Amino acid sequence: MAQSIRVSQEKIDKMMNMISELLIAKNSFMHISTKLNVEYDLPEMSKEVKQVGAYVNRISDELQNAIMSIRMVEVRTVFQKMPRVVRDIAQSTGKKMDLIMEGESTEIDKTIIEQISDPLVHLIRNAADHGIENPEERSLKGKAETGKIILRAYNKNKNVYIEIEDDGKGMDAEKLKEKAIEKGFISRSEAELLNRTQLVNLIFLPGFSTARQITEVSGRGVGMDIVKSNIMKINGNVTIESEVDKGTKMTIQLPLTLAVSRGLIVEVSGESYIFPLEYIYGTAKIKKDNIHMYNGKCFTHLRGEVLGAEWLSKIFLMDEIDDTQDELNAVIISNGAEKYAIFVDKLKSEQEFVVKTLDGQLSSIPGISGSTLLGNGKVVLIINPLDIMQLVHN
Repeated sequence: MAQSIRVSQEKIDKMMNMISELLIAKNSFMHISTKLNVEYDLPEMSKEVKQVGAYVNRISDELQNAIMSIRMVEVRTVFQKMPRVVRDIAQSTGKKMDLIMEGESTEIDKTIIEQISDPLVHLIRNAADHGIENPEERSLKGKAETGKIILRAYNKNKNVYIEIEDDGKGMDAEKLKEKAIEKGFISRSEAELLNRTQLVNLIFLPGFSTARQITEVSGRGVGMDIVKSNIMKINGNVTIESEVDKGTKMTIQLPLTLAVSRGLIVEVSGESYIFPLEYIYGTAKIKKDNIHMYNGKCFTHLRGEVLGAEWLSKIFLMDEIDDTQDELNAVIISNGAEKYAIFVDKLKSEQEFVVKTLDGQLSSIPGISGSTLLGNGKVVLIINPLDIMQLVHN
């Protein structure tokens, strides 16, 4: 029988912080190796330092994986609350519905699972209360009287995905478009440029609600914008796919951990920033004559798609944009539903980084999710791509 001991969360977090410092040391080795080779023309010494850095990297990776396995918990701990939520709604509304759960053994960082519980309960309530029709309505549509809600979790590309899928009434993209125009969120000309997925995801805008009445069941006063905001606080994202009378699928994308990530370093107006790789669709060189303005908003064409676009320097209200370049460097970021091209001065290199939270007023800067320390000892800010997309959209 395997033996086990109880270890406090505080001790595990302290060990994770120590491993994070080791990761910074590894990045420093790699920076010094490059400097010895390029600036001092000492290739042999550079090679030796690089080998030591690789050794430190291997040790830090093994330690990180070991500690991460201790921090990981199954999503079952949250999923097991949901059958009762669905059962209570079925009893209070007179609806018939089954909840099917898949992937309960999928693991995720304990810190994240604690913060995803409330948003997940709200989305399940939404599906049961607003998505699933009553038995009579389902019969008239040729559906089984008993509605179906599927709650599933799985791993993909170093992320955890949680899906809430129902076979209910779905969302009418055209009605959502008219509602958005009526409330002044977008103009009619802007609305015509949006595809079905983009229209459906408008429900995450603050103040956007299509429910004719607030029900006690799905949560009084809690909008979908709050749900998305809470998920974004843990570097996650949520998107919707829906079809009238077929149903709705909400997909939550979450990082495996909040402690360590990998990103692309860029330079803007002489300052370095880092984009987390999980939200990067790719990079591109975009010609200046392929950048256009429409209704005061910038956009570009890339591989047959129309993408919203903006200069990172303009988003952060920095120096004037450089109009002298004929070709611009762009980071293509995506939230799963749409893509944006963000122009930067230089695309530099990929690097693993340790996420450090910002304190005080710095923590509320739009578009920034934290800071990190590069191998050369320089502190750089971590870009929040989801915030950036919202800023460009607005």
